[in-house]
Amino acid sequence: MVVGIVGLVSIVICYGALGIVLGPISFFMGRSAEKEMALAPDAWSNRGMARAGWIMGLIQIILAIVVILAFGAILIWATSADDSNF
Repeated sequence: MVVGIVGLVSIVICYGALGIVLGPISFFMGRSAEKEMALAPDAWSNRGMARAGWIMGLIQIILAIVVILAFGAILIWATSADDSNF
């Protein structure tokens, strides 16, 4: 969950620089922790924290894809602008 929080904060502050890396890490760590908790439900509590971790990781992955597509669209638009009017 901590990795997910750090990644979300970095997406907001740094426009996805660190969140692109931490998103998948948070997602897979949360999913594996939730699977481990399912195998031994008496040994673990805090299933909600694991679920929050993988949900934040999923949000980071989606936001990172949106940021990459937005930068790509801006780059394509900027390079295809008609400069003949200048």
